[in-house]
Amino acid sequence: TRLSESMPPEEVMNLINRYLKIMCEAIWEEEGTLTAFQGDALMAIFNAPLPQNNHALRAVRAAWKMRMAVQEYQYAHPLEADVSFGIGVNTGPATVGNVGAQERMQNYTAIGDVVNIASRLQTNVGDNNILLNEPTYIQVYRHVQAGPAFALTVKNKSQPLTARYMIGLL
Repeated sequence: TRLSESMPPEEVMNLINRYLKIMCEAIWEEEGTLTAFQGDALMAIFNAPLPQNNHALRAVRAAWKMRMAVQEYQYAHPLEADVSFGIGVNTGPATVGNVGAQERMQNYTAIGDVVNIASRLQTNVGDNNILLNEPTYIQVYRHVQAGPAFALTVKNKSQPLTARYMIGLL
């Protein structure tokens, strides 16, 4: 929104597309599936359509690669407007399949509380930081550096989430 106020729409779109390309490549390197683009946001899932035994680790590695790639891009292009993203990673059961009207375009995606929580994590983090929900951290704690657990109250959830900032990979 801030950039849209000060730049022509074509430039904003080109800038967003450059960043989305960087992030998509990081997801594909970890064999994630991109399911949605909405403005400057994207959604990726792991463990579908094909099972992945280490899907939580793939997701956090992709998140870390996205963060590092964005920072490297910004370092290499100091005159370009800085864009800051927040990344939320959550793990849990979801229903995966095509959503849409019959005989119209369908979208392969995941539906469930796990997706809503990932979205809430993303909404509550910025500055190219990554928030992990506790179910993800439990699966990957041997492979990541993370800050201390803290309670995070988010919209439309009756109980706070237990979240951690991801600091790095081990």
